[in-house]
Amino acid sequence: MYSHTIGRRKKFGKGSNEIASAVFDRLNKIDFGKNDEQKILRLVADGCSGQNKNSTLIGMCSKWLVTAPLNVASIELVFPVTGHSFLPPDGVFGQIERKLRKREVIAMPSEYVEIFSESATTVELGQECRVFDWKTAVQEVLKPPSSWGFKFKECKRYFLKRVRSGNVVIRGEVNYKNDLGTFVGITKKGKTTRLIDPDEISSGNHQVKPLKLRDVATLLAKHFGEGWRALQDLSYYANVIPEQIENIETEEESHNVPDTTCEFIPKLPAILV
Repeated sequence: MYSHTIGRRKKFGKGSNEIASAVFDRLNKIDFGKNDEQKILRLVADGCSGQNKNSTLIGMCSKWLVTAPLNVASIELVFPVTGHSFLPPDGVFGQIERKLRKREVIAMPSEYVEIFSESATTVELGQECRVFDWKTAVQEVLKPPSSWGFKFKECKRYFLKRVRSGNVVIRGEVNYKNDLGTFVGITKKGKTTRLIDPDEISSGNHQVKPLKLRDVATLLAKHFGEGWRALQDLSYYANVIPEQIENIETEEESHNVPDTTCEFIPKLPAILV
């Protein structure tokens, strides 16, 4: 489990860059052996477009595949039916949620990391796992998904394989059992997958939306009183949340636009970004 909170003012978001960086880090740490048997790497995740099912993650997988051990022949990305599939990590998340329910208040992000560590191996983004701007790097090399020759959003499986030119081609399938698609190149003219070279993202640059900061400040005042900023144990929040945040009305709130980002938002007063 990759932790987004790694200390005061050192924060990352929970978008495609962070997910792609975490998967890239894990793939680089797997020993695939040195035998000649051809292996297929299968990755399974939910279909959240903001995190998993997007061109950023596919571009990262393409980049990794061209430099992967030669016995890794291809990658298969599988997105199960939403709401009807049970993945192994779901059991871990269930254990964590049961532990969280037993705590009335969790004030510090480090408490979340402590609970996560009881059920999984935690890796700190920015410390043990470098975070890269995959989104920008992929957009410079790959065509937009609308030009890939198949309906990107409707596909349930994607297949990536290396070709002799050192590039990667992809096939999308809208069914789980029928293989009807054909492999196509998705790089721009004059570009190859090897040219995907993302810059590293430094920690602490992620901006939390004012509306979320205001909501956390409201919860802190409800649990600890209006003078919560004076409490030493809550100095983390006093440094992160500016004063007078309660009076801020964001454009998103005034237009009543829902936040569609796929992320786990805890009901307790903690900032996990």
